Amino acid sequence: MVNETFDYVQYLDVKKGIDDSSLNKNVWALFSTWLRAESEQDAILKVLEIGAGIGTMIERLLDASLLHKCHYMALEPDPSFKTAALDRLQLWASNNNCGFKISSAGLWLISNKELDSKLDLRVEWIESDADSIDQLFDKESFDLLLSHAVIDLLPVPEIMPVILEKLRDQGGYYFSLNFSGETEFYPSMEDDIEIAEQYHADMDSRFPKLDWRPSMTGSTLPKWLESYGCEQVVDGESNWSLGKSDQLFIRNILDTIKKALYGFPKLDNWLAKRYKELEQGDLKMKISNRDCFGLK
Repeated sequence: MVNETFDYVQYLDVKKGIDDSSLNKNVWALFSTWLRAESEQDAILKVLEIGAGIGTMIERLLDASLLHKCHYMALEPDPSFKTAALDRLQLWASNNNCGFKISSAGLWLISNKELDSKLDLRVEWIESDADSIDQLFDKESFDLLLSHAVIDLLPVPEIMPVILEKLRDQGGYYFSLNFSGETEFYPSMEDDIEIAEQYHADMDSRFPKLDWRPSMTGSTLPKWLESYGCEQVVDGESNWSLGKSDQLFIRNILDTIKKALYGFPKLDNWLAKRYKELEQGDLKMKISNRDCFGLK
């Protein structure tokens, strides 16, 4: 079996830079314009992020000056990620002349030290997963729903109606980095297509009782949202193009394939060659993703 010694916090730290350069600029611009207008209102913006990881989306929004008066609920089941997020946000506050206060174990306050600043961010960290959303929150509790590289892990037809119930009418959602069905390796090898197909089929086996292919989430999610009744649904490519400087990231993908396809006859030889190419700095990858923004 696969040796489970991977440092996932380190992986997410490295992943942030890759994601920043991969996010679809048009979708981000439309989302940013909407959120900036919402944030300039007097009311406190209420945000829910599903799968907050180590807090990189919070950093991204702060760097873009998109959060002013805001109550940000970060839903994340992994307890080690909470510690990493706390460290990152404290560092962000220090580097940006902001105050940081730990009000309680899972409640952090970030504000600018200057009196004319609009930044008043309350981050509430909740150690739970998407399955608990219905029990945790009332209907129409939020102005904005966020999820980054997570929606393709969820049973969309089953859980998305529950998630969207928590969003107010005309509230926004931004679902970024959703896998859309293509895993490519360079230089190419004879077994690449079969390995990729088997890998995607493993993803699609997650929810056997649902008419839903997780491996195609990026492509099918916008259509699903439109059929649900969402408005102004826009989406665009946010592909990962990985090369020599992304060895840790590529290694994690290879390890994931190794775990998913354990016992597949052609896998060992294929992986041996790919790991060797990785060590030599010759392996490149392209993985297709799509971002999606819209209003309920």
